[in-house]
Amino acid sequence: MHNFQICDPAFERPVDGKHRAVASLARFLGVKADLIPLPDPQIQMCTPEQRINLWHLVEQALAYGVPGDFVDLGCFDGRTSAFVASILARHGATRRFHVYDSFEHQLGLSADPRTALLENFASRQLPPPVIHAGRFETTLRHELPPAIAFAQLDTGIGALPEFHAALIQFCLTQLWPKLSPGAICVVQDYHDPASGAAAENYYPFIKTTVDEFLAPHGVKAVALYSGRYSHGFFRKPR
Repeated sequence: MHNFQICDPAFERPVDGKHRAVASLARFLGVKADLIPLPDPQIQMCTPEQRINLWHLVEQALAYGVPGDFVDLGCFDGRTSAFVASILARHGATRRFHVYDSFEHQLGLSADPRTALLENFASRQLPPPVIHAGRFETTLRHELPPAIAFAQLDTGIGALPEFHAALIQFCLTQLWPKLSPGAICVVQDYHDPASGAAAENYYPFIKTTVDEFLAPHGVKAVALYSGRYSHGFFRKPR
């Protein structure tokens, strides 16, 4: 499988004249580095490093034959969801792909998130996912598939830490019994300061919340190098 989709233009911030001028000056001064525009913090929260990690983890779930569907909790406009779906499509996988979001927050989008999601899937000639619209507190209780091979959890909604932590714990509580043995769960914004990564630690409480949930199950999450933004993953024991 090729990995060109990791640098899909849908994810990258356009290079403007100011950036080109700075890059030209850097080259003139002999700076041996490429200057890349920082992601838009409202709508471009998935770095190339994160997509590389997702690519490997999704492929693992398929390669090891973990049974179940794929789910994305907090899909927003579906760019990252479409990236995951494209990996499934290239493998000819027949797994169902479920996406969950309230679709209430438009942020910097010109269209509403649900419309943008469908457009992002259509632009890649991908079938639309199974869309579960609504608050997680409502949809996850009754609308998760019975078996899950891969899940991504992204609940960065800018809420108070106490509410955000409680939401993550709720999501994990609903996901855990549905995760198949060997299933992989990616948690966005999971940051481990001890890893030495220079990523932004926007939500310090996420690591504590995830670690406390996993401890009784004898499972540890792992922080992944992901560029500007943090994430990590855990695997349910077989």
